[in-house]
Amino acid sequence: DNAAHSLLKRTLDDSGNRRTILPEAFLIVDECLRRGQRLIDGLTIDDHARERLLSTYGTFSATEVVLMKCVKRGGNRQDLHEVIREQSLAAWATLREGRPNPLAQLLCDDPRLLTLATAEEIRSWLDASDHLGDAPARARALAADVRNNLTGEPC
Repeated sequence: DNAAHSLLKRTLDDSGNRRTILPEAFLIVDECLRRGQRLIDGLTIDDHARERLLSTYGTFSATEVVLMKCVKRGGNRQDLHEVIREQSLAAWATLREGRPNPLAQLLCDDPRLLTLATAEEIRSWLDASDHLGDAPARARALAADVRNNLTGEPC
């Protein structure tokens, strides 16, 4: 921009760019908004499928809580990471066979973890539904903002 205001003043290098960049930017924004509108028109969220995915795969992401809680109780982080890795790979193999996810039970039964926590504590830490934070509220606010901007109606 500095070059455009000083060095390129009154040359085609500057004015040609300015004549094309601004209209093209508006065309790009228009296309992005149209594509976004097509993506969200008729969007439905299948709560049953969401719950099924969370119960099937959420346990894997929740293992971080088990790791951190056990480390706070004196466990070796590297050793605990290896325990969780081993059990996660075993659970993943079971899932690939079409069977239910056994990760929670595998971790609750592992004697290396049971020296640091009870099976009940481990099971409660593996509840991935608590790991959403403020994501639902933020998603609703974003959806309301998008809807308001597209329709002009406040939500």
